[in-house]
Amino acid sequence: MPYVSIEDLSAKIHQDLEEIREGKEGIRQKISIIEGPPEVLTSTPESISISFNGNYRALTDFNSSAYVSTLNMIKEGNNRVSGFMNMLLEDSLRTLEMEQPTEQVAVSYPFNDLTFIHYINPRVTIKYADMLDSFMKPAPAKLTKRSTIGDFHKLRIMMNEEGKNVLREKGLIDDKFIEDYKPQVQDNFMFVNLEGTMHRLDFYQKLYSSEPKLGQGIVVLLEE
Repeated sequence: MPYVSIEDLSAKIHQDLEEIREGKEGIRQKISIIEGPPEVLTSTPESISISFNGNYRALTDFNSSAYVSTLNMIKEGNNRVSGFMNMLLEDSLRTLEMEQPTEQVAVSYPFNDLTFIHYINPRVTIKYADMLDSFMKPAPAKLTKRSTIGDFHKLRIMMNEEGKNVLREKGLIDDKFIEDYKPQVQDNFMFVNLEGTMHRLDFYQKLYSSEPKLGQGIVVLLEE
């Protein structure tokens, strides 16, 4: 029955987070449109002409209007694409005689010299920040029955019997918690059962996963 220290687990999580965040530091920019002529803010042009030799970095009325018009065109284009994809999804599901696929499926739409393949696959969104907090969130200065504490910090508190009793009294740990981790203190380090830790990980992943939503993709094959 393999065991691992919670300090090693915490160090590994911190290392992985640093690697994920590496290269993502920097300044983020966002432009907010506050006011302007109604005919510019609300109109969607049928076409926009872009000159490769134009200086669009300059803060001018022309560039500002072009920027807003482009945003409006993109918004309208996205609305039309969304409507088309919704109709395509309904048609493909009717063809497949399905309501909610549990795995990736595809429907082919052949034309004269090309074939559109419509892929449909269920996607689940996981709240990774909440999952991480379930293991790593520090304990508050004063424990209450409503305290939200990461499992690793609960295990540190449990290194002495008094702390374990407090967690029990507050309802912050239960028999399932003990059964999963099977905590053992050795040389002033808290060790937990690796298999039980994986069970907790699986539990939190399911807890913070959304209901499956259908994702879509289109691949075009040209006939030779």
